[in-house]
Amino acid sequence: MKLSRILLLMVLLPVMGSIIAAEQPAQDLTVKTDFQVGNLNPFVPPSVPDLFTGNEKFAYLIFPPDQGTCNEGGIQLETVSMLLEFDPTQVPVTFAVQGGLLDAIWNPAMGRFEPGEEICMGLPEIFEIVEPGLYTITVPVPDCSCVPWDDYYFLTLEYLDPFEALLPTDGLPEPGIVYNDKGTGWIDMFDLKKTAGGKIIVWGDVICCEPAVGNTTGTWGNVKSLYR
Repeated sequence: MKLSRILLLMVLLPVMGSIIAAEQPAQDLTVKTDFQVGNLNPFVPPSVPDLFTGNEKFAYLIFPPDQGTCNEGGIQLETVSMLLEFDPTQVPVTFAVQGGLLDAIWNPAMGRFEPGEEICMGLPEIFEIVEPGLYTITVPVPDCSCVPWDDYYFLTLEYLDPFEALLPTDGLPEPGIVYNDKGTGWIDMFDLKKTAGGKIIVWGDVICCEPAVGNTTGTWGNVKSLYR
């Protein structure tokens, strides 16, 4: 197990969760991880306006073998992070957010994975932003179950309050990776004109673990990988 790299700090304003003014995806040295999954690409300005409203969910597709190796055969999610940017008109603001892991369901009609059932979800964390800028929002996911390493999943974050923010993206648009649910069901964000410039930046810290007896690695994951 190793300690992940530290993020350049500009302002640190924790209330209950972890919030760091950021220039690109990274974690602080207090987070232990074997590797990171999700969108580790740097932010490519400008951020997307008029899309983030709060009271909504985001999901980001991951396939752990693409980003790390676990000889134990399983992974356990420790944290989920997301970049948000706030302009001077959007602060101060206080909000709650929780993060977790979802199953990934293959939709043969659409030729893509879509968010499925909840595997685990952390408790809501409260954040307070008082200055404009680019921030890393990190929430813990305690006691997430150990799941097979070689399978597809979605990292997810749910914002529980209405508020406005800007959405940083990576400049690399791709269908079937990022989804948004404002209460009416999951929508592929690739289909939204405002995010045509790239994917939102969401990632997670995972540790390797041994799945419980009965979780067979290399079975369902291999079947789904045929469609990727």
